[in-house]
Amino acid sequence: MGTVSKDQGGSAFAAITFPRLGHFRPMHLMGKLHRNAISGEVRMRGAEKFPDYGLVDLYTRPVLAYTFGQYVTDEYLFRPVPLAHRTWIYHTYFREQVQTESPSEIAMLKMALSERCIDAPIDAGRWSPIMCFAWTTLATSLTGNYIIVVPAVFCFFALYLLSQLANAPGWYKYERIVSLPLRLAFLGLVFWQVSTSDAVAVIGTVLVVLLSAVDFALGDLSQLLSYRHLCAYEVLSMLPNRVLICQRRGAAHFEDTFGDRGLVPEAISGMGSWARSFTLIADMHGLLFELRPMSQADWQALRIRIDTNRKVPPFVGLDIYSDHCQTAREREAQLKAMRLGAGERADTDKYKGPPMMQLTQS
Repeated sequence: MGTVSKDQGGSAFAAITFPRLGHFRPMHLMGKLHRNAISGEVRMRGAEKFPDYGLVDLYTRPVLAYTFGQYVTDEYLFRPVPLAHRTWIYHTYFREQVQTESPSEIAMLKMALSERCIDAPIDAGRWSPIMCFAWTTLATSLTGNYIIVVPAVFCFFALYLLSQLANAPGWYKYERIVSLPLRLAFLGLVFWQVSTSDAVAVIGTVLVVLLSAVDFALGDLSQLLSYRHLCAYEVLSMLPNRVLICQRRGAAHFEDTFGDRGLVPEAISGMGSWARSFTLIADMHGLLFELRPMSQADWQALRIRIDTNRKVPPFVGLDIYSDHCQTAREREAQLKAMRLGAGERADTDKYKGPPMMQLTQS
């Protein structure tokens, strides 16, 4: 809020009040995200979509009740952007109890962040070819040629089996590449067996070709063009409550394509220069989100959303900073004051930040 006190609200007339999300266990939603092997969509088991958190507050506050003008200048509020596919990778590692190289509490999280994945808000052709080939198989019945129909049914089951086997973090990116020779061979068979003597057979052949073209264009070509958005993250430092400052490796032109992501203030990150490849990532209740500073346009969009839905979304409080520890520099100074010398005891009274158990470094 700049110079505005964190205990000071806006006027009662102009204030917008955001309720704080109720208490959850830190890993409340861990292991519940699954990827559909056919559509490629990542969804939570028992829920329609990724949870929609309105705001994330890094300051310790029970409620947000300020004016719109004060919200715009509050540098502790962030817009959470879900990293759905990366969270699915993270949850898959958790369900399979993948062994980590380090005993660190964030070792598995680091593994998920180091996996090359597309976090951009695009389709990227991650759906299975069987989505188009199911209709292709039906279209082959119009040809009346068993030499086309039988291989089509075989390819359908082969593609279905491949989609199930490839629905894993290390393999889902290669499903289309592996299945491409099979799909091309089938298309070649269709051209070889094409018959122009029967109008219905011609219609069936045209449908097969059109559906294959759609699959190649929206699937294979889209995946090829999206390859430049593959990225991984290197963890640079860790804030309390599983908030990480990371550097993106790859997707060098992300901002050129999808716009600026904002600059995290030095008071929050403790870093004098925030490069555009730097990213603030939070593990909230077992879900991974990129935290982006709220711009004025974000606040206007949120205000329109509230006016339209007649409902104020809750905010997630991460309680990293407080009245006793307002900046990263102050937190670092308090931690330095606690460091042990030879034979000295830790003076925990000097530290006024979050609980010590939440400050474990990797």
